[in-house]
Amino acid sequence: MDVLRYDSFVFSKTVLVYVNVKPVILEILDINISEGSNLTITPTINANPDPISVWWTRQNEPEFIYYGTNLTIRSIQRESSDSYTCHVMNTVTVQGHPTQNRTSEEKFNVNVQFLQRQDSFNNTAIGVGTGIAVVILIIGVTILNLFVYRKRQMSKTTEQSNSEVYETEIHEPSLLLTTSSDRATTGNEFNFTCNLGKDANGIISIVRDHTDECIIDVDRSCRLQNCNPNFVYSCNRSTICLTIPVKFDIDSLHGSRWKCHDILRDINSNEVLLYVNVPITQVNLTTIPYDINPTTIISGSRQSFKCTTDAVSPRDESIIGAAIGVGTGFADLVFISGVTSLLVFMNKKHRMFRRRVPITKVGLTATPYDKSPVEILAGSSQHFTCTTNPGRPPSKIQWYLSGANITNAATAQPDACHPGCNEKVISSSVLQYIGNINDNGKAIYCTAENVDEQSNRTTEKLFKVNVLYPPSVYMEPMYSPFIVQEDQQNIRLSCVVARANPKDAIMYQWTYPAGTVRDGDLTITTVSKSHYGLYSCSASNFVGTSTSTTKQIDVH
Repeated sequence: MDVLRYDSFVFSKTVLVYVNVKPVILEILDINISEGSNLTITPTINANPDPISVWWTRQNEPEFIYYGTNLTIRSIQRESSDSYTCHVMNTVTVQGHPTQNRTSEEKFNVNVQFLQRQDSFNNTAIGVGTGIAVVILIIGVTILNLFVYRKRQMSKTTEQSNSEVYETEIHEPSLLLTTSSDRATTGNEFNFTCNLGKDANGIISIVRDHTDECIIDVDRSCRLQNCNPNFVYSCNRSTICLTIPVKFDIDSLHGSRWKCHDILRDINSNEVLLYVNVPITQVNLTTIPYDINPTTIISGSRQSFKCTTDAVSPRDESIIGAAIGVGTGFADLVFISGVTSLLVFMNKKHRMFRRRVPITKVGLTATPYDKSPVEILAGSSQHFTCTTNPGRPPSKIQWYLSGANITNAATAQPDACHPGCNEKVISSSVLQYIGNINDNGKAIYCTAENVDEQSNRTTEKLFKVNVLYPPSVYMEPMYSPFIVQEDQQNIRLSCVVARANPKDAIMYQWTYPAGTVRDGDLTITTVSKSHYGLYSCSASNFVGTSTSTTKQIDVH
């Protein structure tokens, strides 16, 4: 409503508003009916504008799709028992906005009951009943013939079969294009479904702006031809579905027009205009002409505020009542209070414009050596720091060692907010890791999240763990005491490294009754009584020396 003011008078003008309403189907109750009876279902539909299409489907017969406002089943059989769905679609068109197809559906059950015959009449009753039945039958046949004759004269079409006859009061197209929702949204999957009529066959194409995105040969088991590889397709005898996956930039398709096309019969479905919502991710508030907080304003003067968003679709939305057609909004306020009240009012306005700002980056560093793989002595400690970019609210940081959560070993740091940060804080956490030889080759990384289902992890940099430790050894042969015979020749003892990191540049040392040897193997050329005694060996790398292993040799 527009309001005009002249001195002490106020005038207004009235605007007539038309409300477009998505179709609403009143509840269709479940139906119990005897076999052989006729069933007619007429839905009650509230919609503005009126529906452009009404169609029916069955749960246990996927290929069944029938167009028509009324569904009539004559001489219904027990095989018709099923769960049915009534679908209604209308088209909403508002000046300055794209056309939208809106659909609704209502489910109901049909239960066909078997009608048993009674054979317990006596002969007299049978005779009287048969006579009456014959008279009634003759009258009924006469009335039925008259009804069928008048029906043929009115509609000039009759569809009959031994079990079921389906009738429609309006002509419906043989192709109908529907969508998974009224509008698409970036980051979400979106479906186009081409519903085929009973007489649809041959080759069907899904068209976008006069370009065939995919051609499907329905007669040949839904064989795909020349299909856009960016999309996903599925097909059966009654429907063809084109799916735009999450990873595709659906915003590039905003404003495109889609339809189904029967190539052989040159028949088109209804046309659908694709409208893509792009959620905003950032909102900034500034003051004009001086962008400082708090803002000093003289009582009675005006102060302008500017609220700016990033690229947004739909572009007809608003922020706190201010129009943002191109992503901006303005508010012009008059202040009549003192400084104290002004600061309170400013704080309230600031909270009104407060928006969540998801973090977009997570960094990981190591101290004292910031390189990967990081070398750590077994049993010693290494510090890792995980840091986010500014976001609102603060982030929750989690730590992982090759998928295992190790956050309990970390300490959250105070959030940092630099001057002018507008409550966007930098979150950080420090992990103290103790070197464990069983963690060799595993990766340390962190994740951070400040907005639900928008988690970020360190993908640019993660640290693989390389834990260094001295050798551990054992001696072969392994039995002790080791009994040899005097004058026995070429007796060899081996000092074997079980594990070590690093494994290269290993140095060995033997100590035995005849002296010392710096080699991995000790060979006794000819055994004598002097070789009786205790033998020990050890190994070392630049990290350290192993514990010695010993063996007793007895000479007989």
